[in-house]
Amino acid sequence: VLGGFAITQFRRLSAYYGFTVSETPAGLQVRRGLFERDATTITLARVQGVVIGEPVLWRRFGWAKLDVALAGYASSSDSDGKPSASTVMPVAPRPLVIALARRLLAEAGSPDPDDVVLTPPPERSRWVAPVRRRFMSSGGGDGLVVSREGLVNRCTHVVPHARVQSL
Repeated sequence: VLGGFAITQFRRLSAYYGFTVSETPAGLQVRRGLFERDATTITLARVQGVVIGEPVLWRRFGWAKLDVALAGYASSSDSDGKPSASTVMPVAPRPLVIALARRLLAEAGSPDPDDVVLTPPPERSRWVAPVRRRFMSSGGGDGLVVSREGLVNRCTHVVPHARVQSL
């Protein structure tokens, strides 16, 4: 069991080794990998929304993760140790993740996701999710729809108004 865990962690670390995000005329280019180099270009016009993930252990250090939903790409997970194609920033200080999210959503003219006022679900929804509802909130702002969920792994979903139906 420990050997399997160690191999999975080594694969994950080697997959994210040398992770860089740079701006090109075509969009943002994401490069990563130690043994298998991978380069992905994210066209800003195809960005449907972003997900800011903050696991409970990372919040103390102010770290976050940024994933992106792109038009024409199926979502994938990184459970096999390989990096997810949707991961734009595997771990970074939260202000940097928010700045990158703003850059990805700039095509839609979106403001800062932290400026949107979030409200919890109404009291009458208590029977649907009696415990989880305490860790859920949503709101709409100038050009953005934002929802937040999770206690252990807090995820903030940010979508421009124009992309809500397509996402």
